[in-house]
Amino acid sequence: MKDFLKNNWLFYLGYFFLVFWVVYYLCSYNKIDIHLKVNTLVGNPVIDNFYKYFTHLGDGVFALLLALFIALYNVRSGLYILLSYAVSGGISAVLKSCFTGMNRPHLIFD
Repeated sequence: MKDFLKNNWLFYLGYFFLVFWVVYYLCSYNKIDIHLKVNTLVGNPVIDNFYKYFTHLGDGVFALLLALFIALYNVRSGLYILLSYAVSGGISAVLKSCFTGMNRPHLIFD
């Protein structure tokens, strides 16, 4: 374990500073200010084009196709992908139902 940390100290240092910066930003600004700041990126053709396709990577169809493709080479890995997607989808559904009272951005900015 010591060798692992010793060999990867630069990664963990960068990760620590990234987490620190995100926590500081989240504690310094409210949700609406953060949302408005992120929305300044809207209209950039490169970012818009990227997210136009990137958003579909969370689809169940993509996960199923990926799992089937991987299962051709290794059945166990394909089943792990399907299981992990099912578990993460279940957790996401439970969390969404727990936080139904929170305002979504499209409700706040209408």
